[in-house]
Amino acid sequence: MPLYYRNAHAILFVYDITNSKSFASISYWYEQSNIVDEECIKIIIGNKKDLEEKRQVSTSSAKNYSNELNCSNFEISCLSNENVQNVLDTMVHLLIQNRLTCDENVNTIQL
Repeated sequence: MPLYYRNAHAILFVYDITNSKSFASISYWYEQSNIVDEECIKIIIGNKKDLEEKRQVSTSSAKNYSNELNCSNFEISCLSNENVQNVLDTMVHLLIQNRLTCDENVNTIQL
């Protein structure tokens, strides 16, 4: 297992909405990430939402692909800070949810 995946609890796949090649590369990284525990949170993020006029990846394409992979999907702008906090809040919420589920499973097994 590559070092950058070891002990990962969440993976953020970030692509540039103004570059369709960066979106296409998500499939490669997603396949690579399948070596991680299946409980690992995976979120697909389109960056540069502030450059709407240069968009090459439609919002609907990204949402459909994310649904196929069972990943959360967001579009953000790091430049304007749009939706960045929402991504982080969602990731933390999902991590806590996973942890609680794991703890419940452990408690169930111990009974």
